[in-house]
Amino acid sequence: MARPVKPSEQGKKLRSARIRAVNMDEVSWIIIAIILVYIPLMWGVHSLAERYGYYANRWVYLSLFVSPIICLIILLCLGEAEEKKLENQKNQQKSLGNVSSAKKNISIAEELEKLTKLKNDKSISEEEFRMLKNKLINS
Repeated sequence: MARPVKPSEQGKKLRSARIRAVNMDEVSWIIIAIILVYIPLMWGVHSLAERYGYYANRWVYLSLFVSPIICLIILLCLGEAEEKKLENQKNQQKSLGNVSSAKKNISIAEELEKLTKLKNDKSISEEEFRMLKNKLINS
């Protein structure tokens, strides 16, 4: 024969069931908050480290153990890696070199035109023209 359930026992079972349900809801909200906040912050750490020239995956792994916000702050304080700075300087020097060599080519062509005009006007002799042209080309 089944033993009758006392009202106080029945109330305890209902309360514990409600408490468990509330705890599961809280856990699900915590998981959702982690997904919505933590993962985008880690993505931000990855993209910032990549832009600054650091090993991005290492920074993401570090942000798993430390807060991603702390990693972002550290990356912003560190700035660009030395290799990245050197690469940027080399690129700037190359672009400046291309501009100066283009100016040099234009000025040599202009000088040759001027020399040809002087030769045609008989202001300089053929020998002087050749000498100045060779000097201009070799410089």
